[in-house]
Amino acid sequence: MNEQERYVFDLKGYLVIRNALSPEHVAALNAIIDRTERLPDDDVPPPVRLQREVPGGNDMRIHNVKELGEPFERLIDLEPVISSVKEMIGTRPRLNHDYAILRYHQGDRTRFHLGNTPVAPSCQFRAHNGWFFSTLVKVVYPLTDQGIDDGCFSVVPGSHKSNFPNPYGNEPDDIPVREPVPCRAGDAIMFTEALTHGSEVNRSGQPRRTLYYAYSPCWVAGWTAKDAASDALTERATESQRDLLRLMPMSTRAG
Repeated sequence: MNEQERYVFDLKGYLVIRNALSPEHVAALNAIIDRTERLPDDDVPPPVRLQREVPGGNDMRIHNVKELGEPFERLIDLEPVISSVKEMIGTRPRLNHDYAILRYHQGDRTRFHLGNTPVAPSCQFRAHNGWFFSTLVKVVYPLTDQGIDDGCFSVVPGSHKSNFPNPYGNEPDDIPVREPVPCRAGDAIMFTEALTHGSEVNRSGQPRRTLYYAYSPCWVAGWTAKDAASDALTERATESQRDLLRLMPMSTRAG
């Protein structure tokens, strides 16, 4: 991260890297998801999990997408994204969990959630003495072009440091201080989970397909035991990827 990026991340709680993925990489990821989302439940290769009914919206989730093959494995330690993630976390990171959200319908949205107040123990942000300390950082990879009318990612900038709870509620149209983050397929959005975030309402009816890779300090437990990497993935991963897949003892700040 350069000086401007550190300033913007501290100020707003998120950063965008344009063209983080090549068109060929995006196409490979989409081709695998095309096949996976059509599989009967019994044919889904473990530890990948399909969640076909998600409360609050007409969407599907695919959990443990890192297990779907090399194009997804490449995202575990993708540069320059992972270098920025290490700075945002401040201590040695690990891949905490990962999933895809697939939306199909007009009117779908993700309700706004989280923020600095009230405190969520596993989603905190702090900056001290020139270092960031974030207990959960997510990287969002849009695999489709996502404008405001398509239901793009959206945030309340600065809410990761707010001392007061969100007074507007959780529906995006009720939050006048929100900031939509329109992106093209292949961009990457990095944000601290302490930021109040959700999505715009999908008014166009265009399908929306997005990957989420979530990183935490090595000493923070995974959200569920089912998010751990398989032995097969750990064995074929590079050493850099293994460092991000394993739960490791507390270590020094990333430098």
